[in-house]
Amino acid sequence: MSPVVVWRMGRWGGSVLTVLGLAVGAAGQATPDVSAATAYSRGVQLADQGKWQEAVEWLNRAVAAAPEDAQYQKALGVAYGKLGDQAAAVEPLSRACQLDPKLPDACYYWGQALIALSRFEEALRALELAPASVSPGRLATAQALALDGLGRESAAEARFRAALKSTDYPAESRRRFGIFLYRRGRTAEAAVILEEAARFNPQSAEIALEQGRVYLQLNRLDDAAEALQRAIKLDPTLSTAPMLFDRVMRRRQRP
Repeated sequence: MSPVVVWRMGRWGGSVLTVLGLAVGAAGQATPDVSAATAYSRGVQLADQGKWQEAVEWLNRAVAAAPEDAQYQKALGVAYGKLGDQAAAVEPLSRACQLDPKLPDACYYWGQALIALSRFEEALRALELAPASVSPGRLATAQALALDGLGRESAAEARFRAALKSTDYPAESRRRFGIFLYRRGRTAEAAVILEEAARFNPQSAEIALEQGRVYLQLNRLDDAAEALQRAIKLDPTLSTAPMLFDRVMRRRQRP
C-alpha cells in the first residue's frame, strides 16, 4: 500500500509582502516586475486567509510575469498542494527547486508532492537536493515514506529510526513510523511508538485515531475506546474514528 501523504505549508520563505498599488509606467502600463510582485503579494494574502483557489489564480499571474522567480514558483506549488492537487503542484515546485535549490523547503515540498503521486524514485532524487536547512527529522521521514513506497522495508525503517533521533519532528515521525509498523503486523511495537507520539502532541486527532486502531487490534478495548473518543472530540470530521469506535463497542458486548 502506498503511503498517504498530507503535507502542510510552512513559511513562504520570506515575509508576506504589503499589497502594493499597481505602478503605472510612462505608457500607462503596469511594469512587469511590479505586476509580478503585486500578484504574489495578493496571492500570499489570500493564502493566509485560507482562500487557496483564489491564491492559486493570483500566484499563477505572478509566475506568468516572472517565471524565473523561485519563490513565486514555490508559493504556487504549495497552494496547489493545499488544494490537494499534487499533480499540478509538481511542476512549479520542481522549477523552484531547480532555480534555487537553497530556497527553504522548495526541494522538500517537491519530494512530498512526488510521494503523494507514488513517484517514489523521483521523490528520493528531489529530497537529495534538499539543503541542510531542512530539518533532519522531516527529511528523514519523507525519505522513509518514499523508500516504503518502493518496497525497501529495511531502508525505510532505518530512515524512520533516524527521524526519531531528531528533536525537530517528534510527533509526526512517530505517527508515520507507527503506521509503518502496524501495517507489517508489528502491532505491539506500533502501540509503543504511537504512545510516544501522543506524548509529544496530545492534541493530534490523527495520532489518537491510529492509537485506537492499534489498540483494537491488540484487543485492548478500553484503551481503544478512550483513544477513539479523543480522536472524535479533537476532530469530528474523521469519519474512520466513529466506525472503529462502533466496532470496539460491539466487541465489548460479546459474551
